[in-house]
Amino acid sequence: MVAGFLHVFVVSGANLKDSDLIGKSDPYVLFTLDHDKHSSVRTSTKGGTLDPVWNEELTILVNNHKKLHIQVFDDDPMKDDKIGSHEIDLTPEFVASIRGEQFRSY
Repeated sequence: MVAGFLHVFVVSGANLKDSDLIGKSDPYVLFTLDHDKHSSVRTSTKGGTLDPVWNEELTILVNNHKKLHIQVFDDDPMKDDKIGSHEIDLTPEFVASIRGEQFRSY
């Protein structure tokens, strides 16, 4: 993928796994490019809910990165627990598809 800005709209989560022994999870979403901690952004933490609503827009600089890693964590004082994860390949075909363009390889 060429260099540019990736805008991510994080709306909400539903029926998240409760990873706390007492109370409910305090979820946040972390977006990382190619497992590079310097190329990451995160949402705010939503306290005590398994159905968080963020309605947040995040922007991250993409510069020939190959994958976008999406992880949901439970914010805890000692160590954050991973609730779930997913990854998206940032191939030229994928980028063209979300722009509504036809991918051409020359």
